[in-house]
Amino acid sequence: MAALTNIELGSVLCGLVNNIPANISGTLAFLIDQSLYDVNNYTGDNVTGASIPDRYQPVVMNLSLAQVYGQMEEQGTGNKSIKLGDLTVQKDSKENSAETYKKIAEKQLNSLGHKMSYYTTWN
Repeated sequence: MAALTNIELGSVLCGLVNNIPANISGTLAFLIDQSLYDVNNYTGDNVTGASIPDRYQPVVMNLSLAQVYGQMEEQGTGNKSIKLGDLTVQKDSKENSAETYKKIAEKQLNSLGHKMSYYTTWN
């Protein structure tokens, strides 16, 4: 897979989540940028929305899905499924909630590695 932009990733998100309300779909680029900010803070890397490398795409996707579903849950929208091609997953249980996608993204972040900070005090 080639590096994607945040706009391309937003299109993928629209394909995954059925019936995203207009007020959320209009902010997908912003939500993806927030996810990139979180990834950059965690890893210490500098990934931009202009070109999201392959290794970051799954975690950015799951963080963004968590944000989209979180906003939809807050607004009480009736979307109960996600769709990828011929595969449709019903969102009737907690296993397809914003919290689930956030947990998946956290595991993916851990596999990317964490920025280490060292503090030294001299006496």
